[in-house]
Amino acid sequence: MTLTRLTSLALGLALLVTACDSRPADDGPPLESGEAQTNGDTAADLAAAQNRWADTGITTYHYEAFLDMEDENTSESRCGAGGALVVQVIDGVATMARDKLGACVIELSDPQRPPLTVDEWLAFIDSVIVDAGDVTELGARFDERGVPVEVFMDSSTGFVDGGIRELTVGLIANLPRELLLKEMHKARALWETTKPTSYRFQVGVQCLCAEEHRGPFDVLVQDGVVVEALLKGRAAPAGAPDDYFTVAGLFAAVDRFAFSDGITVDYDPDFGFPAIIDADPERNSIDDELRIVARAFQEVTD
Repeated sequence: MTLTRLTSLALGLALLVTACDSRPADDGPPLESGEAQTNGDTAADLAAAQNRWADTGITTYHYEAFLDMEDENTSESRCGAGGALVVQVIDGVATMARDKLGACVIELSDPQRPPLTVDEWLAFIDSVIVDAGDVTELGARFDERGVPVEVFMDSSTGFVDGGIRELTVGLIANLPRELLLKEMHKARALWETTKPTSYRFQVGVQCLCAEEHRGPFDVLVQDGVVVEALLKGRAAPAGAPDDYFTVAGLFAAVDRFAFSDGITVDYDPDFGFPAIIDADPERNSIDDELRIVARAFQEVTD
């Protein structure tokens, strides 16, 4: 297994999922380790787990997870160490993956993202058994539903040990947030099927900030990269809110504010991008409200 694959696995192991009641995973027996290529027990356990998971029929769930990892580049996870990652899965599709503070947001459309659903994780473990690379030890423990509640891997580049902290069937228990996640998933899917290679639009921000940071900014994006950002015909000043200068950045903002005390989002009906984002991170804080407006969207064909 290459370092890149192990590092991706390290992030993904923080996202081990389950679908059950809200009790934490039981301690269970310790993991068995051995040559990954010949770990017959893990392979047999995986096959049985896949059958048990399929029998549950559970498709909507959310969870928190922890991660312990080390490789030749880093001694700890950059995303989700200490059980901070929160993932929502709706109808078998991951709709959100982020830490509680919003410092880490996993881009769901990224083809290199780690496994996020139970089915993805079972398939990934199976792929490691089939092609272990330089993995020398592999162990996995599955609960009564077939969910991998603990996975340990060791290779020449480091180790990964991950598991579940809190797990709940259904949607996150906050109706506005549930609706937000459903709407965001549908809007993102629309954007992925309609997004042009290049586009222009205006982005404005209403906040307690310097006037020159509010816009509106005229932005040109090509292949997902900002190539021009103007304010009144001149280059956008330093400190401009360039995190919002692409549609990907707007979706990332929705992800980041998903756990705000208050958030509403309006999506463009034709392309699906977030057209208006109203966020109030903390109701008891003064002047932290934020509104992001994206308008005058045009596909660029020249």
